[in-house]
Amino acid sequence: MFLLPVQLSVLNVPSPAVTPTNLLFNVVAGPGALARCRRHGHLRGPLTRLLIAGTLPGVIVGAVIRVYAVPGATAFRVLVGLLLLPLGLLLCARTLRPSRNRD
Repeated sequence: MFLLPVQLSVLNVPSPAVTPTNLLFNVVAGPGALARCRRHGHLRGPLTRLLIAGTLPGVIVGAVIRVYAVPGATAFRVLVGLLLLPLGLLLCARTLRPSRNRD
């Protein structure tokens, strides 16, 4: 998820070179993570099946959106910022929330 923003902003990789690199990462990293989860026995729940079923369509739709709908680096940065902002706010809220000790 964070590979593209790092490549664009930190490493200054040109935009056309970023998409194939990210797709290759997704193709290589996904099966490896699934194999590791399978070894540990974490692939039995309904959430796992849902994630596996949505991965391939998500990668394809994401690639099409990235190439055709958001080809420029500036528009991509804005889109990623809008997508990651709620996640960042949720993580900050969870971190700042007082803990409930039930001792």
